[in-house]
Amino acid sequence: MKNNKVGILLQDYRRKKYLSVRQAAESIGIHYTYLSRAENGVSEPSEEVLEKISTFYELSEDEKAELFIASKMSDTVSNMITQLGEKKAAEIMFRMSKDKK
Repeated sequence: MKNNKVGILLQDYRRKKYLSVRQAAESIGIHYTYLSRAENGVSEPSEEVLEKISTFYELSEDEKAELFIASKMSDTVSNMITQLGEKKAAEIMFRMSKDKK
C-alpha cells in the first residue's frame, strides 16, 4: 500500500503557487481529476507525470528527490520516519544498507 506523502507534497507545491487543481493540472498538461486523485492519495502519479510536475513547480533537486522517494515508499516506511523523526530514520536506514554489504 502506498502512503499519501506524495499527495501532501503535491498539494503543498500547488498551494504555494496559489493555484486551483484545475489551473495546475492544465498547466502541467494532465486532467484535473488525475491531479486531484494523486493529491488525495487515491492514485499514484507515474514517473513521467512526476517529472512534469517537478518541472512545472520548479522544484529544487532536494524537493524533486523527496517527491520521487515518497512515491516509492510504503505506509510502513512512512510511518517509521514520522515516528522516529527523519534524522533518526535516515541513520537507521544507512546502518541497514551498510549491513547488507
